[in-house]
Amino acid sequence: MKRILFITTRNPYSGRYSGDVIRSFKIINLLKRRYKIDLVFLGRKDNLRIKDLNVISFEQPNYLKKILYCIISLLKLEPIQFGLFYSESMKNYIQENSNNYDVIFFHHIRSSQFLPKDYYGKTILDMGDLYSDNYSQTSKYLSFLNPLKYIYYLESLIIKSVEAKIFSIFDEVLLFSKKEVDKANKSYDSVKKIIQIDESVEKLHKKLSFSSKKLKILFVGNLNYLPNILACKNFIKDILPRIRIKIPNIKFCIIGDIKENDSDNFCEVLLSNNKTLNAMVVAGCDGRNSNVAKIAKLNEIKTNYNQTAITFTANAKLDDNHTAIQIFSDKGIFAIMPCPSDKNGPTHTIVWSVNNDLLDKYEVNQFLKDYLGYFEKKLETKITIHSEVLSFKLSSHSFKSYVAGRKVLIGDAAHSIHPLAGQGINLGFADADAFCEEIITEYERSANVNYKKMLKRYEVRRKTFNELMLRSMQMFVDIFKSENLYMRLLRNIGLSSVNETSFLKRFFINHASGKNKI
Repeated sequence: MKRILFITTRNPYSGRYSGDVIRSFKIINLLKRRYKIDLVFLGRKDNLRIKDLNVISFEQPNYLKKILYCIISLLKLEPIQFGLFYSESMKNYIQENSNNYDVIFFHHIRSSQFLPKDYYGKTILDMGDLYSDNYSQTSKYLSFLNPLKYIYYLESLIIKSVEAKIFSIFDEVLLFSKKEVDKANKSYDSVKKIIQIDESVEKLHKKLSFSSKKLKILFVGNLNYLPNILACKNFIKDILPRIRIKIPNIKFCIIGDIKENDSDNFCEVLLSNNKTLNAMVVAGCDGRNSNVAKIAKLNEIKTNYNQTAITFTANAKLDDNHTAIQIFSDKGIFAIMPCPSDKNGPTHTIVWSVNNDLLDKYEVNQFLKDYLGYFEKKLETKITIHSEVLSFKLSSHSFKSYVAGRKVLIGDAAHSIHPLAGQGINLGFADADAFCEEIITEYERSANVNYKKMLKRYEVRRKTFNELMLRSMQMFVDIFKSENLYMRLLRNIGLSSVNETSFLKRFFINHASGKNKI
C-alpha cells in the first residue's frame, strides 16, 4: 500500500466550517480508503485520534513570531500568508521524513512552502483557485484610501511568481474550474500538470430540480475572508436585482463562519428556542431593562426623580383635539396628548407626574378621585377614564459607555429620561438613525468593515447629545417641581416668551419632532 503524506495548514477535523477545511477533510477521507495516510497540520492536535490515520501536528507560532515570519517572507519576496502559516519545526519534520512516502499531497498554496529538498516521489498540490487572480480582483474593488488595496496588489504580484514556480516543480496541480484552467494555461506552461475538478456543478445541475416558488440562492463561505464578503456584496448589488425581475420571490441566503472561537470578531446570541446565531454586531434595542446591557456588563448611572407617573387613556372633548397640553401645578405635571378617536369620541393619553411625598398619602385610585377634577376645571371638560390605570416610579438612567466589544445600546436600552417633554421616543429614533448612517458610511468607505471604529463614531455622535438632554430635563424637572415664587415666575416668563416668539417656537417644535438632526 502506497504511503501519502498529507500537508495542510489547518486542522481538517476541527469542525470549522470554512471551505479549505471542509475540502481537506473530504479529500483525506477519500484517500485513506486506498492509501496509508499520515496527516501533518499546523495547529492544536488536542489528542486527535482518527481511524486509519496517523496525525502529526505542530503548534501555531505566537503573534510576535508571525510578524517576524511575515517580514522575512516579504524580504524573500514570498507571500505574506507564507509567513502567517510558517513553522520551523514542521518544515524540519517534513524534510527529515519526506522520503518515507510515495506521494506528498499539499493542500492550499501556502503549504507549498514546505516542499522538501531532494524529494524524488510524486508531489500534488490542491490549489483550487489561482490566488494571484483572487488578490488582484480584490485589490481592484477597494478604495484608493484603503491601505489593504496596496497590500492585496503586492500579494497578487508575489503569488503570481510563486504560481509560476509551482507549475514548473509540482507533478500535478488541482484546480476547480475550466475558467481557472484557461487562466493558468494562458499565464503558465501548465497544460499537462492540471487536474480539473469541475464535475460537481454539472452533477448537481442534472440531479436537482428547482421550484421558482421556493427557490433560494445559497452562498457558503468564510465571511471573514474579504473576497467572499465582496462576492456577496456585489451579488446583492448587481446580480440579485436582475434575477428578481423574473423571479421576484427568490431569496439569497448566506452561510459562513467568522473566525472560529474568536469573540472579538463575532457575537454569539442564544435565542429562547435554543438556536444560536453569530452576528458581527448585536444592537440592544430591548428597552429600559435591556438584557444586552446586562450581558455587556456596562456601568449604569441612575437618577431618582422622586416622582411617580400615573398613566391611562381617557375620553375628553377639548377645543383642539389635535394638540398636546401640559399643566404645571402643585398637584403635579399633567400632560394630555391626542390619540386617534374611537367610538366613544376623542381619545387622549394622559401622563400625570406626581411628587412622591403627595402621592404616598393616597391609593392611586383615591388620588384620581380627589385631584382629577382640578384638571377637568382647568381644561373645562369631563375626563372619562376607559383603560387600566398604571403607575411607575420615575427615574432616569444612562451608561458611561454605549459600547462593549461588538455589543451596542440604542434607545431606551442606552438611556431614559423624564417624560416631561416626551423626548424619550425621539432620542431613540435619533439613535437608530445615527446607527444606520454609520453602518452605511462604513460599508461605502470600505468592503473590510471596521466595526470598532463604526461603533465608536456612533457613541461619540449620540452620547454627548443624549447626556445634554438628560441633564437639561433634570433641570426642567427641578424648575417645574419648585414651589419657590421667583422660580415659578421665571418659569412662566420663559414659557410665555417661547410661545410668543415664532422662531423659538418653531425651533423647539422641530427639535421635539426630530427634524433638527444631530
